[in-house]
This record gives sequence, structure tokens and C-alpha cells, in this order.
Amino acid sequence: MVWVVCGLAAGCIILLLALLSRNDVSKMPELPSGDYFIIIGSLFAAFAFLLFYKSDTIPMPYHVDEAGMAYNAVALEKFHCDQFLYKFPVYLSVGQNALYTWLAAMMIRIFGYGVTVVRLPAIMLSLISALVFVFLIRSEYGNAASVTAMITFCFIPFSIMHSRWGLESYLLFPTLTISFCCFIYALKSGKTFLFFLSGVLFGITLYSYAVSYMILPLFLGSVIIYLMVINKLNWKQLLVLAFPLALFAIPLLLMMAVNNGMIDEIKTRFFSIPRLVFYRGSEVSLKNILTNLRLDENNLFYSIFVRDRLIYNVIPSFGSVYYFNIPFIIYGFILTVKQALGAMREKRFTMNIAVLFLFVSVFAVLLFLPYANVNRACALFLPLIYFLAAGIYGIVQKCKTASFLYGGLCFLTVLSFVCYYFADFPKDLSYELSVTSVDDLKNALDFAEEINTGDAPVTIYGLSNPYIYTILVRNIDPFKFNDIKVMNGSNVDAVGSYRFYVRDVSPEQVYLVRTDGWVPEEIRQQDFNLKEFGTVTVYYP
Repeated sequence: MVWVVCGLAAGCIILLLALLSRNDVSKMPELPSGDYFIIIGSLFAAFAFLLFYKSDTIPMPYHVDEAGMAYNAVALEKFHCDQFLYKFPVYLSVGQNALYTWLAAMMIRIFGYGVTVVRLPAIMLSLISALVFVFLIRSEYGNAASVTAMITFCFIPFSIMHSRWGLESYLLFPTLTISFCCFIYALKSGKTFLFFLSGVLFGITLYSYAVSYMILPLFLGSVIIYLMVINKLNWKQLLVLAFPLALFAIPLLLMMAVNNGMIDEIKTRFFSIPRLVFYRGSEVSLKNILTNLRLDENNLFYSIFVRDRLIYNVIPSFGSVYYFNIPFIIYGFILTVKQALGAMREKRFTMNIAVLFLFVSVFAVLLFLPYANVNRACALFLPLIYFLAAGIYGIVQKCKTASFLYGGLCFLTVLSFVCYYFADFPKDLSYELSVTSVDDLKNALDFAEEINTGDAPVTIYGLSNPYIYTILVRNIDPFKFNDIKVMNGSNVDAVGSYRFYVRDVSPEQVYLVRTDGWVPEEIRQQDFNLKEFGTVTVYYP
């Protein structure tokens, strides 16, 4: 909490200095193109380094959702099906969005399986979205504003952390960024091809995260209505935009129909639309509004800016955007609203209006979702980064002293964050009970099978969805998995000789338990030997 207070205080002081001296300094001179490209190239190289450096070990592979995605990516690449044998699914039967898995399967086909390879879609799309966003800002506001946008986009904790692991829902942020920027370019140029490309990109974005099913209709609907009113969009452009978007949306509409019991599953040789093991359509509710706005640690703002339930998402010491940036976001929001309202009065369309419509659309959707943590709210960070860049650029234009103060504070904080992330964060992450090291599990299983006698099962306990780690580590193909799995409702109870729930404890069996997790009393009472393999401990006779 000390970091929050100090960060907010630092941001407010810098903001106050700038506002008090707003008449002392004239507008900043524009950066020459030569200097601009050197600065942008250097910042981009630094961002790329931060995303690739130790990406195979930090964060420690794998979070359970990432492990599931990795297994399904391997299955798609080798067998053209997911873990439950659905051919080319438009949505994975376990309830994961398909786009990341498809992209990871393509990477595996090209480079072979590896942790960094599985994380390449997140890294590459983050890099691409940074460039697209920054060059759009340059075309709108000039070189200096573009450099400001590059700094805010690339070096806040959110941008670094979400890009370094393969959580499929996070793909909404870069795909939405690229789609949004293409749409703005289309509106600026009026080119038919760009409207068509925007429709394609928005259609692809639908497959990144199911939250986009609500965000995109709200955003596009509001923008299109405004554009039609001021005669900035004609029917031809609208149809060219809508046609590819509708084609991409049809399979997902069928998926919702299947999972709401309106039609049966669809299985063909070329694609499938499964009935999901976990369908979350009922999570959207009016009652979530009060939860998201109440004054406690579960409210929307605290979860997004300070901490949520997953340390992979945000480190409380630094927050998702650094705490001293929050006043600048608020100031940038005020500037954006002011400029957008001015443009609306003049019946013009500007990027400020589009960003404001996007912010309202995403924020409205998040209010209806239960526990809108950072990954669920990742689409909100596009307008937040824009507001941050607008706020900082507005201050830089007004006060040279404040700009030096901000630059120094930003440099020191980013340096502190990077040092922590690559040195101490892996140690803190080792206490996260929903993750395990696949290398530790492999070594533990190798040892367990070496010392295990007879046909006694090996019980793996204390991991989140331990079966997915097991079939990934043991390289069990999806056809064999479906032959030897034992289901208990929607849960996988056992896979062959591997069991995943402790029932009757036998002194002759081998148990693998999360090292820092809770060990069942029945196991602790037995006279077992113990051998630790990092995050996994083997209890054996």
C-alpha cells in the first residue's frame, strides 16, 4: 500500500508542477524524422529484448491454462484435433478460445515444440501491435507524440507481463489494437481495401477472447451510428466492413447456439463446433455491477490497477501501469473527452472519439462480468494507454521541468521493475499454487516410475487440473488419452495408471504432491520417504 500512496503522490506532484507552470513554456518543437526513427528503433529493440529474454523460464512454465493451450496446440499440429478429438475446433471443448492455440500450432509446425515457441504468438503480436499503434499516433499527432506513445505502450508492467506467457485470452489486447488502428486508417483514407481488412481483423479478434462478442458490437455499433449521422461513412464502406466480420462471426454464433441447447454439436472433417465442458455464458449478470463498483479489494479499479488473484497478471508493488501514472491517465482522459466533445459539436470524426467509444464499450461490458481481473479487462488497456500518452504529452508540452522529472521517475521505476521481474519474481511465482514446472513434474514422474513396483497407480495431487500437466509431460497423444482416461462428471479422474485425487491411501503407492501445497493427513500419517523435485515432492514407500 506504501507503493500505491508514494506512486500516486509522485504523479500528482509532477502533474501539479506542470499545471502551475502551464504559461511558462511554449509548445515542444517537433522531432526531426532522423532522430525520431533512431529513438523509436531503440525503444522497439529494448521492448523486443524484454519480451524474448528468458521467455522459456520466466514466468516459470506453465500456468494451468497455458499448459492446456500448449497440449492442444501440439495435438492440433500433429493430429488436427483438440484433446477431446474435435477436428479443427472453432472453440476448444475445454472452454479455451481457439485463436492462440491455432497460432501456437503453426509456430510448432515451423520451429518444433518448446516453451518459447508456444509463447511466440503473444510476443510477436505484442511487437506488431506496438508498431501499428505508435505509427498511427505519428500520423495523427506527430513524431514527439509517437515517441511518448511508444514509451507508455511498451514499458508499463502490463505490456511486459501479458506478452511473456501464453494465456489465450490476453490475445484480445494485440488483436483489438491492430484491428482498431486499421479501422482508423480506413476512416482516414476512405480506401475500400482497408475497410475490408478491418472487417477481417475484427473477425479474427472475435476468436481471441469471448468478451469480444460484447465489446465489438457495442464499439462498432456506436462508432458506425455516429459516422452515418455525420456522413463520414457510406453504405458501400459499411457493407465491405460488415461482410467479412459477419462470415467470421457465424461459427461463433453457432457455437453459442450449441452450448445453449438450441442445436446439436457440429462435427465435420474440416471443422467442429463442440459442446463445451465449461460454458460461461451465464456469468454475465446485472448483479456484478455492484460488486465491481463497491469499495473493497474486489472492485474493478483495484483489480485492474493494483492486484488481482493471479500474480502472473500484476505485481502489487508496481501495479499494472505504475502508480504514478494514474494521475496522468485521469488527466489524459479529461483531455480526450474535451477534444472529443469539441469534435462532436463540429460534426467531425477524430481518433479521440473512437478511443472514447472504445473505452465506454469495454468499461460497460466489464461491469457486467464477475471479478473483472487484468486478463479479462485487457481490452481496456488500449484506451488507458492512449489516455496515459495524451496526459504525459500534454504535460510535456506545458512544463519542461516536469518532463525531466517524469522521465527520471519513469526510467528508475522501469529499471526497478525489470530487475525485480527477472531476479525475484520467479521466486515469488514458485508459491503460486496454480502453476508448476513441467521439468519438475517430468523429473518427479521419472523417479516415481523408476521406484514404483507392480501395477500400483501413481497419484498426482495438489496441482490445478493435474491431468493436463501429466499428458503434456508424458506426451500422451489425444487418441490414447481418450482411450485410457476415467471421467468423474466433467473432471478427469485418472489417465491410465495416473490418478489425480487422493481417496484410500496405501503405503505401497507413490504420491506426487505440490511442494508448498497442503498434504492430506492420510499421506502425512504414513511412514513415507520424501524426495523433492523443485515444485513437486514425491512420497514413496
